[in-house]
Order: sequence, then structure tokens, then C-alpha cells
Amino acid sequence: MRLICVLTILLVLMTSAQCQQTAKDCFDQGVALYNQGKYDEAIVAYDDAIGLDPNLAEAWNNKGLALYDQGKYDEAIIAYDEAIRLDPNDNAAWYNKGNTLGKQDNYDEAIIAYDEAIRLDPNYAGSWRAKGGALGMLSKDDEAILALDNATRLDPNDDVAWYLKGDALARQGKYNESIEAVDEAIRLNPNYAYAWETKGGVLAMQGKYDEAITAFNEAIRLDSNNAKTWSGKGGALGMQGKYDEAIVAFSEATRLDPNYAKAWYLKGVVFQALGRSTEADAAFAKAEELGYIG
Repeated sequence: MRLICVLTILLVLMTSAQCQQTAKDCFDQGVALYNQGKYDEAIVAYDDAIGLDPNLAEAWNNKGLALYDQGKYDEAIIAYDEAIRLDPNDNAAWYNKGNTLGKQDNYDEAIIAYDEAIRLDPNYAGSWRAKGGALGMLSKDDEAILALDNATRLDPNDDVAWYLKGDALARQGKYNESIEAVDEAIRLNPNYAYAWETKGGVLAMQGKYDEAITAFNEAIRLDSNNAKTWSGKGGALGMQGKYDEAIVAFSEATRLDPNYAKAWYLKGVVFQALGRSTEADAAFAKAEELGYIG
């Protein structure tokens, strides 16, 4: 009988302790855990907050962020959708949903989400930048540049927006404007490897191979694991007739990404220029196997 009484008292005490913790307390715990990179524990805390207050939209939104950071994109979208259902005017939830859809290569739906975020807060540069990036992935470069112009107007220090604008301009063949945009990204963030890689590619398209190689080398110094940068460097070296160095660069590109068909093809072109027909044929065959025909 005494044991039953003790257990009853403990149960009452535990229940009382739980009742003292509000949904806001659990939410704040979730934020603290998330900021420490403890995503699983953060999700538990957000779920506790939701259990105490199912209508707490911000808990659903933040749960989505934690799921996103774990790569659980489908679950993240479910959480964002619930946040939006509870608060359709939460521009952050729309923006976060757009980012998650983008991770799934679902760019059309991502743009719809970004547009809603922009409608709710047209002065948030991040939504314009993200929309521009998604439009660029769909090769809608005119629209992308308009969106990115808005992003850089609202936040002139957004290095990513300048980089994305430079990338879109390069695809349009507007090389001088592209270099200007990419240089601004680099000025804002000298360690931006992707910006250096894009600059190298544009300079190569202009026939400025020495400058291109300098830019590619800087990109490689900052990130030596980008196969596209090595391939770009190989292309510039090949155009200068520096075939042995080009082979080294293309070999690094295909080592980093064995499925990089274009790098295999260009490697074959250089082998062919060197008169190494057996190696050239092998490289061309690999490129064709991967679906690339020059």
C-alpha cells in the first residue's frame, strides 16, 4: 500500500512539473538546441511545444528548419505547410518552404512560395535572391536578373545575389556585365570559391586564358574539391596548348566526379591533340557512356 502511495505522489509531482512548462518554454528550448546544432533534440522540444499548443505556428516553422537541416525535406514541407495553414501571413514559412522545394529541384513550386513571401514582405532581399536563383535553374535568365536586381537593391552587400546575377548574365553571353557582378561578389566575399570559378569561366569565354587560369587557381585554393573548376582550368590550359597540364586538370576533375561526362570528353580532345589515340578513344567512350556527345 505504501509503495502505491509513493508512486502516486511521484506521478503527481511529475505531472505538476510538466504543467509548469509552457509551450513557449518548450519552444525556447527548441531554439537553443537548434542553435547548438542538436536538431533531433530541437525537434523533440518543438513537438512538446506543439503538443501543448497545436496552434503555435512558429513551432511548426522552426521544426521545419530543423528537419531541413537534416535533409528531411518531405517532412520539413509538411511542417511548413502546417505553419502556413495556421498563419498564412508568415512570410518566413513561405520562404523556408521555397528553399526546401528548391532542394528537391522543384523550382516552379519554389518560385510560387517565394512569390508569396515577397507579396507579404517585398523588402526582404533574401526572397528576391532565392527567387532569382530558382529562375536561373530554369534558365529564365531575364526574370532571374530582374529578381536579383531587386535583391541587390535591397541589400547591396548580398554577395550571393551578385554571384547569381553574374552567373545569369554569363549564360546570356553578357560577359563584361557578368564580370562586374562577380567581381562585386568577390569584393564582398574574397573567399567565395564559386564566384572565382564563374569569373574564370567567363574570362575563358572571352579568350583571356591567363586571367582565367588565375581565377580558377584561386577557386581551387579555396575549394579543391570542385570538379567543375578543375575542368574549367583544363579547358583554359588546353586552349593555350598546355596539353600536359590540361590532362592533369581534367584527370582531377574526373577523379572528383567520375560521372562528369563533359570533362571526360574534353580530356579525350586533349589526348587526341597529343596524338595519344588509345587514351583519347577511352575518354571519348567514357563520355559517350555517360551520355555526352561533343
